Amino acid sequence: MVKRNLYMERILRLIDLDVIKIITGIRRCGKSYFLDLFINELKNKNIKDENIIHIDLEHPKYNYIEKRNELDEILIPKLEENNQKNI
Repeated sequence: MVKRNLYMERILRLIDLDVIKIITGIRRCGKSYFLDLFINELKNKNIKDENIIHIDLEHPKYNYIEKRNELDEILIPKLEENNQKNI
């Protein structure tokens, strides 16, 4: 698998900035794979699992989510659980 070092370097520079990071691309170009690489990189930098929120909207578990408030019902408790920075 391709590591995508250039993209990884770019996103790692933004970790501590209080801005939204968006990964875009055409269908089946490797966005989810890159996100998995990014999560592994965070873990290698000693970011705890409880500080990483990953919601795969393709997973059947989340099929019911159609509106922002339904997503908020998942996110807000996760954000409130931990006082440290969530990624």
